[in-house]
Amino acid sequence: MAIQRWYPTAMTLGDESGPTGKSGRVLIASGVLGAGTPPLMEIYSEASDTFSPVTVSGPINHNFGQTYPSLHLLPGGEVFYVPTGFGNCSTGSVHALNDPSGYFTFTGALSGTWTNTGTVTNRTKGMSALLLQSTYPFVRVIVVGGGDTGTSPTAQMINLTTLSPAWGPPISIPDGRARVNVNAVVLPDGKVLVLGGTQAAPHTCYRFDPSTPVSPWAEMDELNAPRHYHSCALLLPSGKVMAAGGAAPGGCTVSVENTIEVFSPPYLFNADGTPASRPAIVSIDGTAPTTTVVPTVHHGATFVIETPQAGDIAKVVLVRPMAITHNTDTEQRLIHCTFAPSGANTLRAVAPNGIHPHAIAPRGYYMLFILNAGGVPSEGRFIHLH
Repeated sequence: MAIQRWYPTAMTLGDESGPTGKSGRVLIASGVLGAGTPPLMEIYSEASDTFSPVTVSGPINHNFGQTYPSLHLLPGGEVFYVPTGFGNCSTGSVHALNDPSGYFTFTGALSGTWTNTGTVTNRTKGMSALLLQSTYPFVRVIVVGGGDTGTSPTAQMINLTTLSPAWGPPISIPDGRARVNVNAVVLPDGKVLVLGGTQAAPHTCYRFDPSTPVSPWAEMDELNAPRHYHSCALLLPSGKVMAAGGAAPGGCTVSVENTIEVFSPPYLFNADGTPASRPAIVSIDGTAPTTTVVPTVHHGATFVIETPQAGDIAKVVLVRPMAITHNTDTEQRLIHCTFAPSGANTLRAVAPNGIHPHAIAPRGYYMLFILNAGGVPSEGRFIHLH
């Protein structure tokens, strides 16, 4: 790279370069030793195995005063920036950050311009997630926790489908407790599990439903251990959520929590608490997926899902595996696939994004889930989207 970087953000882009059209690019931002040292962003090319600086034109730029800034690839190829990230290790102090959110539009392979989308309250040491759906609003971003004491017990959303996007008002988390270094996991049904970020018990978790404007929060079970600084949470192929790690009180230590705990969301149970009957994916295009066999599906192609519950399936979704550090994840996304029954035991689904750049769904591995009319997901089966 052109400069040294400490705690940078790396994000897979949707476009591909190189003579075969199969070589990806990765955007690297922040992590600069020496604030404001140009270039602030670079792009790694898999085809040439080189880093190149990104030229920003126009009156707006972002210096990324924090490390690990939150970046999300939008369906149009723009890069959306949320001023979360990491400022210092202490959970008792807030890193000063006065930076509006905005999106970067590429005007060339290594150039572009910033457009600001209005000020969101300081959210350092919070976490954001991209929310995609097949009906309006198509593209939103949620940010949870972080910031000062008036901000960290809240969440905010922005609708990026409009011509003039702006952040909505803060939405209070019901228990009113600060969430600093919090985790947010998008579930297969499109809801968001908010967990961690508290030092003192109880470590209550909440599920946020972005489709419910009134009372979107539902209280979930408590974590057994504090999961804040140096913690992570991941969606598993089982549809459950794994939480691990966590620093000592005060936040300035390596992880002292050496346990992993797994949460089973409500969609895995009937109303009486018994396990729900789950749909099953038997094969994808005639191939039974296993831990060593992963079917390949091409962008924009129709593929066949074999399932005994074909007549009861309400959703087919692809979930990109998470890649989280310091409560920042640029990869997490859930994509709805159009589908229709094609027989008593088969569905015909269409893979997303059949044209370049593949900004809705960058190439790589995804978990395929099918959900029945009651919102119960199958176990996820890995595919390789190419």
